[in-house]
Amino acid sequence: ANVFLAEALQTNMTALLTVPAMGWVAKGPPKYEHPYACGCPRTHNPDQDDYDQWDENCGNGEVNYQPVPCPPTQTTTSMKIDASFVGNWATYLVNKFGPSQGRRIYQIDNEPNLWPFTHRDAHPHMTSFDEIWNATRNYGAALMRADPTAEVSGPGEWGWVNYFCSAADDLNLGCGPENPD
Repeated sequence: ANVFLAEALQTNMTALLTVPAMGWVAKGPPKYEHPYACGCPRTHNPDQDDYDQWDENCGNGEVNYQPVPCPPTQTTTSMKIDASFVGNWATYLVNKFGPSQGRRIYQIDNEPNLWPFTHRDAHPHMTSFDEIWNATRNYGAALMRADPTAEVSGPGEWGWVNYFCSAADDLNLGCGPENPD
């Protein structure tokens, strides 16, 4: 991010940065070769539907296309964070590059209604509006405390339906009172 932001500053470009708000990020230090940390290893469940072509011990966590219990993957693959994590990063950026003066936009995460599908190891439950609202409020406030001149947006959703229904809703019922959101 430092190189990107330095170039943005030199060219007077506004930068859009997506910050994590799911409550989990990949556990460090980064690994650049296999085997990677795996949320649902073959050694835990040998009957999974599919395995990583580059890491035969890393399964997709499904049997007959249904999620199966895996080890405590949140702590296997990820580390817990809260709003102070992104606030501290924004403070670092202010100290390194100065206040954003509207030239940095922080987007509160990406496609949170897909978390239970794309990040099932760290976020196995369906995302609700309340969860998204609380994350947006808490992480946004931390960012604004760190850099009051920044812009904050989000969440960035994958489609319009998520502005009316959450992942916790049953879309077969529509987005009505019979759904949680």
